[in-house]
Amino acid sequence: APTKTIATASFSADTAANGGTNTDWITKTAAQTVSGTLSANVSAGETVYVSLDNGSTWTAATTTVGQNSWSLSGQTLTGSSVMKVKVTDLAGNDGTVYSQAYVLDTLAPTTSVATAAFSADTAANGGTNSDWITKTASQTVSGTLSANLSSGETVYVSTDGGSTWTAATATVGQNSWSLSGQTLTGSNTLKVKVADTAGNDGTVYSQAYVLDTTAPTNTIATAAFSADSAANGGTNSDWITKTAAQTVSGTLSANVASGETVYVSLDGGTNWTAATTTVGQNSWSLAGQTLTGSSTLKVKVTDTAGNDSTVYSQAYVLDTTAPTTTIATAAFSADTAANGGTNTDWITKTAAQTVSGTLSANVSAGETVYVSLDNGSTWTAATTTVGQNSWSLSGQTLTGSSVMKVKVTDTAGNDGTVYSQAYVLDTLAPTTTIATAAFSADTRTAGDFITKTAAQTVSGTLSTSLSSGETVYVSLDGGTTWTAATASVGQSAWSLAGQTLTGSNTLKVKVADIAGNDGTVYSQAYVLDTTAPTVTGVTSSTADGAYKTGATISIQVSFSEAVYVPGTPSITLATGSASTRYAIYTSGSGTDTLTFSYTVHAGDNAADLDYVSTAALVASNLQDSAGNNTVLTLATPGATGSLGANKAIVLDTIAPTNTIATAAFSADTAANGGTNSDFITKTAAQTVSGTLSANLATGETVSVSLDGGTTWIAATTTTGQNTWSLSGQTLTGSNTLQVKVTDTAGNNGTVYSQAYVLDTAAPTTTIATAAFSADTVANGGTNSDFITKTAAQTVSGTLSANLAAGETVYVSTDNGSTWTAATATTGQNSWSLAGRTLTGSSTLKVKVTDTAGNDGTVYSHAYVLDTTAPTTTIATAAFSADTAANGGTNSDWITKTTSQTVSGTLSANVASGEAVYVSLDNGSTWTAATTTVGQNSWSLTGQTLTGSSVMKVKVTDTAGNDGTVYSQAYVLDTTAPTTTIATAAFSADSGTIGDFITSTANQTISGTLSANLAAGETVYVSLDDGSTWTAATTTVGQNSWSLSGQTLTGANTLKVKVADTAGNDGTVYSQAYVLDTLTPTNTIATASFSADTAANGGTNSDWITKTAAQTVSGTLSANIASGEAVYVSLDNGSTWTVATTTVGQNSWSLSGQTLTGSSVLKVKVSDTAGNDGTVYSQAYVLDTLAPTTTIATATFSADTATNGGTNSDWITKTAAQTVSGTLSANVASGETVYVSLDDGTTWTAATTTVGQNSWSLTGQ
Repeated sequence: APTKTIATASFSADTAANGGTNTDWITKTAAQTVSGTLSANVSAGETVYVSLDNGSTWTAATTTVGQNSWSLSGQTLTGSSVMKVKVTDLAGNDGTVYSQAYVLDTLAPTTSVATAAFSADTAANGGTNSDWITKTASQTVSGTLSANLSSGETVYVSTDGGSTWTAATATVGQNSWSLSGQTLTGSNTLKVKVADTAGNDGTVYSQAYVLDTTAPTNTIATAAFSADSAANGGTNSDWITKTAAQTVSGTLSANVASGETVYVSLDGGTNWTAATTTVGQNSWSLAGQTLTGSSTLKVKVTDTAGNDSTVYSQAYVLDTTAPTTTIATAAFSADTAANGGTNTDWITKTAAQTVSGTLSANVSAGETVYVSLDNGSTWTAATTTVGQNSWSLSGQTLTGSSVMKVKVTDTAGNDGTVYSQAYVLDTLAPTTTIATAAFSADTRTAGDFITKTAAQTVSGTLSTSLSSGETVYVSLDGGTTWTAATASVGQSAWSLAGQTLTGSNTLKVKVADIAGNDGTVYSQAYVLDTTAPTVTGVTSSTADGAYKTGATISIQVSFSEAVYVPGTPSITLATGSASTRYAIYTSGSGTDTLTFSYTVHAGDNAADLDYVSTAALVASNLQDSAGNNTVLTLATPGATGSLGANKAIVLDTIAPTNTIATAAFSADTAANGGTNSDFITKTAAQTVSGTLSANLATGETVSVSLDGGTTWIAATTTTGQNTWSLSGQTLTGSNTLQVKVTDTAGNNGTVYSQAYVLDTAAPTTTIATAAFSADTVANGGTNSDFITKTAAQTVSGTLSANLAAGETVYVSTDNGSTWTAATATTGQNSWSLAGRTLTGSSTLKVKVTDTAGNDGTVYSHAYVLDTTAPTTTIATAAFSADTAANGGTNSDWITKTTSQTVSGTLSANVASGEAVYVSLDNGSTWTAATTTVGQNSWSLTGQTLTGSSVMKVKVTDTAGNDGTVYSQAYVLDTTAPTTTIATAAFSADSGTIGDFITSTANQTISGTLSANLAAGETVYVSLDDGSTWTAATTTVGQNSWSLSGQTLTGANTLKVKVADTAGNDGTVYSQAYVLDTLTPTNTIATASFSADTAANGGTNSDWITKTAAQTVSGTLSANIASGEAVYVSLDNGSTWTVATTTVGQNSWSLSGQTLTGSSVLKVKVSDTAGNDGTVYSQAYVLDTLAPTTTIATATFSADTATNGGTNSDWITKTAAQTVSGTLSANVASGETVYVSLDDGTTWTAATTTVGQNSWSLTGQ
């Protein structure tokens, strides 16, 4: 036999309490691996055999030759027995047999935990309870068992939900247990169990507990008495009251949490009473309290664990004694009487009052005087000072007659004796008004109240006869003082004599009644004017200068005030004439300036025109508006204020004595280019010049006429010299030259006269054309209007025929003053003169002259050299369609409209010859705008923008000079934003997200764009189908947008667009939406799983299934309506999936569902808006765990062999069989053994007994 023995052996699960293991061979686990070691390594041919049934059956263990370990897995203990192990060789010889009794104990202790408790299960106000909510960490846990503890049993306690266990103190044969010295670290679950030696646990007692060491953070925000009495039946919050019966109430800093209680103490914390509160609200109240005296109110919030919040504390006083101080006196501040007087009859017309008085004693601390002007309905505190006996209440407005009451009230609201006084408010003014009023001496114009007389009687009439008790009062100082007029009751006349006006002021008259009420006040400004008008100065509106016979001089006399002219005043003038000369009045009556007129006569000569003396003004009854006669004295002639001092007007009627000494033509031509002085010339262009008989005096001018005196032109002269000259003259034929000297007044000296002859037998070749090389026009162009801004010119042209030999073309750019020969070639008809510099505007002249000096027809064309740019600038400019978002306009020059009218205004009105030019291409091309001379507006219609550019506008004159150019960049943006609305959503799109059918009115609309928002782009949102738009919140460079604070009012269409600065709209996103707040009435009638599995592929309706893949279906209480959907949740409502339904039918189904575990099925009908009908709810179980119990053995009852024997080869000749066997473990509740004899096609339940491991199926 083998010499090797079994050195060690063990169970893989030699169980102990709390999941532990040991080596006592007492276990609760049937499934084991038995293993161990040998005394030596296994030799070839040796096998280790193990028997778990005390040697009845043996099973070979797993070993490895050359190693000493052995193992036998997959063993199932069927009860307590003896394990044996041996080594056997090939011959079947056994070594020493190892033997070990073992116990399989799968029965849990029946003793359970009857009670458990904490030693300090704290409650409010130092009490205890058994709610397992405590504020004390240090605990002894103890309790009792359902039966006395048996031998081998131990009580284990876990305060951490079963994570760790500690053995409690318990005695076999007794039912109490205890575990001291425990420190709770937080809220958890207490678990207690009885465990036997094998580790089997009895029923586990479980109790959640809370360790709450945190005092409530909720504090007492406010507290108040229901009757914190104050004066006049009112209340306040001073905690001084006269009322014992109280309800104490208030608010908390936060809503009451579950488990919190508000406690109230009215005795400083000695006793506490729970107030009434509601979880989730912050108010508290304690009714039915009776104060017994003054004390301290305390209030606190206490949680279930007994933790107290901060204690609110408030001292209070109960005071039930009334004041003894009474009202001694009382008065109105305006107890009015007639004419502003006062009395003490409590009848007044004044609503605004201060009520005041005195007390019977000084005011004590805490006492207040209250006043009521409405017989005690309302009360107002008067002003008082502690230690003094006066009181006052200002700012009161009486609303009518009533009773005034006054009382002294203490802090608690106790009232002393009430003072009472009736009063009358009479505010009805007399209806009689002043009909007329007049002064007895209203001088000059009666009724204008402008007078020069101080002594007056003021009188008038009333609108009706004077009533009893009414008086007429008169004030001559604007109402400052009043005097009673004489008037009789029953009559309408009134009068006040003996009045002396002291100056200008306002007359006021009124009717007043006995109560002092005034009727409507008559008011009339008046003037007392006792000052006579005086002359303040004499001047003339005629310009300073010299005037000859026939000229009219206008003279103005100014007065200190307006005067009135009854006749025809005159002024005697000092004209130097032997005759007396008068300026006669023409206008100005009623003003402070009179105008006179004088016509210069022959013989008048005055170096500085003035009047003759201070008495030169003659006028009768020249008066001011008050009738004061004017003082007619003038300023001394030549003195300040006189005509001579104010003006420099010369009267000159004497002709000059200076005569023309000599006269000559500049081109008094002769043959062959010679000259003489016979005044016979062939040259039309002349300068006429000569000398005078004496040097030219100041103010003298030489005038020349070349047409016998018909027209005259001033010659060029210099004062103090005797030469004169007139250039640029063109003779048009034979005539008479006349020359004269004229003075400033226009008097002519002796006229020089000389006949002359113009011989114009000139060449027949004429100037056909002439032009400037730079005849400029607006915008750099040229034309032929001879208005140019360019001084440097070449003058050129053509002739009427080819130039003949001996002919020369002459050019003058100074109107013929100077002539220059042009370049021309005999036999050709062109000519030119380069290098000319224009010095100003003049006349261009061109002629052909032959050798004899005869000039052909002179070509003449006035020209203008204009180098001055217009000063008028562009003030404003605008597009007619400067578009903005949503059809609006602005002035940012960004537009989407190509068709424009450009218009604006100028800094000044358009002058003649000026034009406004507009360029829409940064000055490349210009177009004339429409303007009107004398107006400052301009416009250019019919313009079509072709893109973005710069608009320029300028004012240009005829010469092409440009004013300051206005420049404005503009953008033509006709491209709608390409950014579109990618997504849009309601913040509360209830029901199906994204269907825009919702039950929620308050929404934030948001979404994303197809691209990030560009600068200048804005997202606009409309909830009324585009009628109104609101800008959403966006950020440039991001693609999100949102619009919060919107309230849907019903079904409509949501529109969203991106608009750029020019007002171009991108594609408009449009989505109809519905606001639906009505819930469906349709409910779930039935529901079921498609695979509510039972044994062998069967089904039932117990909602317990092994199949995860399901179709959930059922029926409704009514056919489904349009817009309704059935939603299914397999996770107790966490997520929902829409089922398949058909409108008008009541069935529903949801296929393709995979259960992930046990949960609750919920089904509901929802409408499109997300309104939910009644929710159907059904718990279900998904059990996919196959039983761990397996078939240990199986046999036929007749597994036949030869010669009538049996074996276990499963080959039999007998059809009738009983099939039986054993299981790997006892049958558990709910388990059934099924047998199939046709390879699993059909199954039949075998006979088994729960708790046993055998099975059999007979009759097969």
